[in-house]
Amino acid sequence: MTAEVVNRPAGIVRRTSHALAVQSSALVRRGLNDLALESHWEIKPLRSSRQTRAAISPAGHAAIIAPRSGPIASSVAIHDLTREESVNWTPNLTRHESNDRELLALRWSPSGRVLLSASRDALHFWNEREKAEISARDILADAHASFAWSHNAAFFAAANAPSLRLWGCRHEEPSIAENPVGALNSVEPLTAFNPGEPEEAAFSHFGPVAFSGDAKHLAVSVKYAGEWADDAILVLRVPSLERESLIAVQGNITDLNWAPDNERIVYCAGGQVFSARVALGESTQLPFTAEICRIHPHRFVCIGFSSWLRHSSKGRIFLADVRDGRIIEECDADGVIDLCWSLEGDRAYAITRDGLAYIFEG
Repeated sequence: MTAEVVNRPAGIVRRTSHALAVQSSALVRRGLNDLALESHWEIKPLRSSRQTRAAISPAGHAAIIAPRSGPIASSVAIHDLTREESVNWTPNLTRHESNDRELLALRWSPSGRVLLSASRDALHFWNEREKAEISARDILADAHASFAWSHNAAFFAAANAPSLRLWGCRHEEPSIAENPVGALNSVEPLTAFNPGEPEEAAFSHFGPVAFSGDAKHLAVSVKYAGEWADDAILVLRVPSLERESLIAVQGNITDLNWAPDNERIVYCAGGQVFSARVALGESTQLPFTAEICRIHPHRFVCIGFSSWLRHSSKGRIFLADVRDGRIIEECDADGVIDLCWSLEGDRAYAITRDGLAYIFEG
């Protein structure tokens, strides 16, 4: 049998969902490797134990919080998704008096040089290459705390109820030993959005935060008390954190990013994806579902994960055009907890609760 040579064009290849459906049964029979090849996704097993928190850097390094064992502090495993190697290391949190050393969050700096690990009693910053602690600050964090670097690594934001603070950075290391360059300690009630039920509009905590690509604006999701209370997106000027606009949202926000034009925010709420024009304060629902969504650094393309699909018990990772909603590429996946684009935008990474890594290269 003569092998057929297929010339693939460079860049992202568009495929219709119909074509994928027709080929799906044959692809499954051909096995995991062929499936990853056909869909441009490579799948790697990283570890067998389940995890609930992980973070992927644009350099392709996956940091995973390993399960805590008794009084021992949580450990962090670092996996290089670009090579067949991994390094395990445990942050030294023993100098803190608190016995609650469980790590609540991980976050990478824009280049992947610095890793943030947040516990209930401190923020720690680590040099990924040397696996050494750079600095630590006794700043309390809770399960809702969110963190973000600006794309140019000039600013670092920490949203932790009841305050939102902004610091400058040196070589991607936040200057948290100094006073914040901006701070927000209260949020006005959403009486305009809940005129009949003001008690539902009391501020509860902050959610995901994201800087615009030009580092001139910061978007933060605002959570309000009440079982059925909707969220809002607060847009602030950087670095003063002066309020620019407040965008009403239907549902609870699980992720948000800025589009490359710095004029639109793409966010996930209630399993749906929306695009909001900041100047107008209005949102438009996009024709695909996702709980996590990451915008390409230079193009109007997103990588997203949806845990539920119509007529299917499985979820999917997909690439989509955020302007017209077209699905560009998709792959079956379950339990994705983080997504990331590479710095050049030629790769996308995903990691699941079961320790599988997905790498898209188009």
